[in-house]
Amino acid sequence: MTYGVYTPDLKASTLQDVSLDTARRYRHGDYVICTEQLKTFGFEVTFAVVDYWEFRFFRYLHEASIGFLQVKWRRLRYRTADKIVERGAQ
Repeated sequence: MTYGVYTPDLKASTLQDVSLDTARRYRHGDYVICTEQLKTFGFEVTFAVVDYWEFRFFRYLHEASIGFLQVKWRRLRYRTADKIVERGAQ
């Protein structure tokens, strides 16, 4: 689980994707510490024509080559605040 330091209205962050101890160290003022979640908002596919013949499929690298055609894909994601863990001085 990752944590982030956010403004009290949870619209902006000063620090993301860190441990709870690091978030406590860098929190200041009235900022809050929140757990974070990943949200997927899209999918990207890239096609390329290469100058060599190849047939391969790498599932974990998100890549495939079929003859002279190379295909790569990835999910488009961002981190957002989920639940408030600690509140700052108010």
